Amino acid sequence: MILGLASGIASSAAEAATLPSVVTGPPSQIAVTGATLSGDVDPGGATTTYNFEYGTTASYGLDTAVVSAGAGTHEVGVASRLDGLTPGTAYHYRLVARSSVGSSYGSDSTFRTPANAPTILKSLFDDVADSSTDVVSEIDANGLASAWYVRYGTSTALGLAAAAHAIGSSTSPVTVSVRLHGLAAHTSYYFEVVAANAAGTTFGTQVSFLTTGAPIIAAQSIRDLTTTSVTLDGTVIPDGHEAKWYFQYGPTITYGVNTAAASAGSGMGSVAVARAIVGLTPNTVYHFRLVAESRDGVVVSSDTPFETPGPSLSTSLGAVTFGATVTLSGNVPSGAANQVVAIYGEAATEPSFVELATVLTGIGGSWAYGVRPGIGTNYKAIWHSEISPTISVGVSPSVTLREPSHGRFVTHVAGGSRFNGRLVRLQRLEHGIWHNVAQRRLNGDSSASFRPSLPAGQSRIRIYLTTYQAGPGYLAALSGIHRYKL
Repeated sequence: MILGLASGIASSAAEAATLPSVVTGPPSQIAVTGATLSGDVDPGGATTTYNFEYGTTASYGLDTAVVSAGAGTHEVGVASRLDGLTPGTAYHYRLVARSSVGSSYGSDSTFRTPANAPTILKSLFDDVADSSTDVVSEIDANGLASAWYVRYGTSTALGLAAAAHAIGSSTSPVTVSVRLHGLAAHTSYYFEVVAANAAGTTFGTQVSFLTTGAPIIAAQSIRDLTTTSVTLDGTVIPDGHEAKWYFQYGPTITYGVNTAAASAGSGMGSVAVARAIVGLTPNTVYHFRLVAESRDGVVVSSDTPFETPGPSLSTSLGAVTFGATVTLSGNVPSGAANQVVAIYGEAATEPSFVELATVLTGIGGSWAYGVRPGIGTNYKAIWHSEISPTISVGVSPSVTLREPSHGRFVTHVAGGSRFNGRLVRLQRLEHGIWHNVAQRRLNGDSSASFRPSLPAGQSRIRIYLTTYQAGPGYLAALSGIHRYKL
């Protein structure tokens, strides 16, 4: 009798199965030679497979791999990746689902793969000599047959061009190089890389270099910056002649202080140079440049500014739920204890900063202070009239979900103000995706109740409050996940 009952149930299930339904979705991640196709399939209660038909006409001609969509009775999102497409080409596609009940075909949709001009990723020079240099570039042909060449000259107008060379039609970067000959010694040159294909022409960034002669400054930077000290770094190329180097620095672009001069040798390679500077003033902008000299002339780098730090400020959390505490902390440049630091806050709904508290620094000049923002708030710290960087803490309303009686759920939203009239959504997790089951507007107590129609078995549900519904100054919010069994 049990066997007969099971057979009857199976027969009823088979009779209840319907033709699968499909919806062709939009394409995404469209690239030069690929795209991702998507859609929705409702198996209709019968074991169902799906695939996409695609091609350059509405007759398609190509198919993706056949994949199972299960045997459920709800829509499931599906997707397939296409590769090996032709750049700059229009494609048609549709979603197809098949089961024992029959086949269903989605509507025809189209997309076009891009056809891009070549991308010049980098251009640089190498192995500079008296009358020649190498130009090295990294170029992506973007899937179309491309060629490249170098324009160069003694001014930004350029005027000269090297012979063109093919670089193929790859879809990944290719490193290419050419040597320029017949250059004048001790002369500044400019060059740019040019690459072209059927989709257009790309001009690289202009780059300048010096042929062998006066020393070259290849780089400069700073490191180990503190409130009163810094290390200045640089790279000097002596360019075949005995060269010396030094830094100039000061609080203005007239500098005022020169470091002791040192030798960079007479080689053709790069020489790393560095000088530690002490006695700087905290929270102050300084300027520096690197100077290199040889018998062929004096070369100076561009001006580079840096700023010694003032008081610092950081937060233990960048976003919290309403009611949670955030720890603000920092250091003062003096590193001394018992220094007064004023903490200021600017709530999202307020027009300006207001003082929240004052704290004393501890050992090493560090301090900490706990705040409990009721809404998204900006914070800053002030020490001896020096202002820290501003940091922001986002706030999500607190959302609870409880079940006071079987099948009836109550949610409550808490924050720095009431949320009456705001819309909350009850969501259920299906096949890894949260779907909206019902929605309600919050009452005067910022609460709402639901008695949703849920399927038999176990459900995982939650409440979702969007950023828009949360209102200005708040982030989106979620309740905890509630497990319910019907």
